[in-house]
Amino acid sequence: MQTPAQLLPQSSGIYSIQTMTQRIVSVVIVAATFIGIGTQITIHKLDKATAHQCINHDWPTDAHEIHLAWCAANNYPTN
Repeated sequence: MQTPAQLLPQSSGIYSIQTMTQRIVSVVIVAATFIGIGTQITIHKLDKATAHQCINHDWPTDAHEIHLAWCAANNYPTN
């Protein structure tokens, strides 16, 4: 006859599932952090490049008016 303790499932399997779940959650959190930081860096660089383009009028001559209007509408200085 088995005792009640012998009838219970082994805790090592449950522990390994919890450990795996914790590792997956940790990887997801780290990945999300890197994506968030990378996104902020990209936005900053893009904003800086856009401001540079608007100040220097760095676009084709035939599209000058539309670019000036866009820069003004988005609060980028053009002179």
